[in-house]
Amino acid sequence: MDARPGSLAAAQIEARPRRLADSIDAHLSLARAAAGADAGLVIFPELSLTSYDTTLTLADALDPADPALAPLSALARARGLVVVAGAPLASSDGLLIGSLVFHPDGAVGTYTKRYLHHSETPTFAPGSGGPLVRAGGSDVGLAICAEVNHPAHVVDTVASGAAVYASSCFLSPGGYGKDFRRLQECAVAHGVVTMMANFADSPALGSAGGSAIWDATGALLAAAPAAGECLVVAAPERGRWTGRVI
Repeated sequence: MDARPGSLAAAQIEARPRRLADSIDAHLSLARAAAGADAGLVIFPELSLTSYDTTLTLADALDPADPALAPLSALARARGLVVVAGAPLASSDGLLIGSLVFHPDGAVGTYTKRYLHHSETPTFAPGSGGPLVRAGGSDVGLAICAEVNHPAHVVDTVASGAAVYASSCFLSPGGYGKDFRRLQECAVAHGVVTMMANFADSPALGSAGGSAIWDATGALLAAAPAAGECLVVAAPERGRWTGRVI
């Protein structure tokens, strides 16, 4: 099945560290809700499947072919939905911060973080990015958190043809405002719909919630509250985008 046209969704999920089965179930629940909102794409936060953790090792890396992940692939096929879920991935260079991209045709692609935050370099190696994703009638360029603060990243992504810039993030209360403004600036400067998925507010994890989507003029379409799991959804209607939180 091809990816359905229509809405785009950013999923705000609660962290479930060291509880992969529970985390997959939560991803499935939010992805089903995204499909129910006619989304062609749903993105999750950085390292969403394992929770953001700079103490991860290669033993924690997820294999795209792991049968435990098969329900995410099955849902993508059944609902015509692209699901972008955060995962640590193994490489010859070491552990990478990545996203698994479950496509409606059954393929599972990967995206890996090129530009690391300085706190991540003891644990993770730089990745190599990945191709655009066709979803919801748009070409979507993926990003992972700190990459949005490297101008070359969004420039390269838009130059490759992206009409949507979709960032999977782990943002703390202290850094949230700066990255919120940076993502809005990306929308304004490059004329792209911009999305951000963050973990729900959690004192234990240090996350801030507030997942959001902006239109190509930088207007905020919708933003999630700090607490709780939800979806921020943007829908094209009569030549413009509208947003809501569900």
